[in-house]
Amino acid sequence: MGEGQTGVDVPSDLDGRRISAFAILLRNARPGRAQGELRFDLSLRDMKGRVYEPPVISALYFSGIGKWYRRWIEVSYENRVSSDGTAVDLEGRPEEEELFRLLCGLLPPGSHIMVKYHNHPITAMALLFGIPPAATPIGYLLYLAGCRWYKDWYFAEGFLEGEEKLQASKPLDLERKLAKTSEIMEQLKSYLHKEPDPSKPEIESVCRKLAAKILHMPEA
Repeated sequence: MGEGQTGVDVPSDLDGRRISAFAILLRNARPGRAQGELRFDLSLRDMKGRVYEPPVISALYFSGIGKWYRRWIEVSYENRVSSDGTAVDLEGRPEEEELFRLLCGLLPPGSHIMVKYHNHPITAMALLFGIPPAATPIGYLLYLAGCRWYKDWYFAEGFLEGEEKLQASKPLDLERKLAKTSEIMEQLKSYLHKEPDPSKPEIESVCRKLAAKILHMPEA
């Protein structure tokens, strides 16, 4: 399926969906504290029936209210999971790209996703150092999933806002998508033209590779 055509419209549609060698299990679905909110977890089950912990996704989903309040989803993403002594790290694997495409498939144009990044140190430090969000590991996944506008909630606003998170929105239409894509390309080109900071080699190595991958995509 193409971008935005995952066949996922509500969280229950995620249950049983396959991402490579794993099936997604929808667990612990329960109402949030506000109208239209739903909390849920997603775990992975392999072909041997083993369920991996912790949940790969813990989410708060808002279904929207009328035309005034758009849908959104906030997630905690655990890329390192295990079952019966078997550990799996999803970072850089096709499964995590598929997972984020499915999550963003819950969102119509103009809606946004927020991903907490306290447990993703390269993303956290890269954003702190001013590297373009699309070049960070989390931002790259959101770009692949169709998002084109970013906001770093480093200073959480108010006691209800929670932990640091990277917000990304899906464009309303093709015109806006092309315009925001062009902006991101210029940001990434400017970043790559700068000399790498020798004080943070790991961050620079990861982010420069991701920036180059985006710039070499067909739509770039």
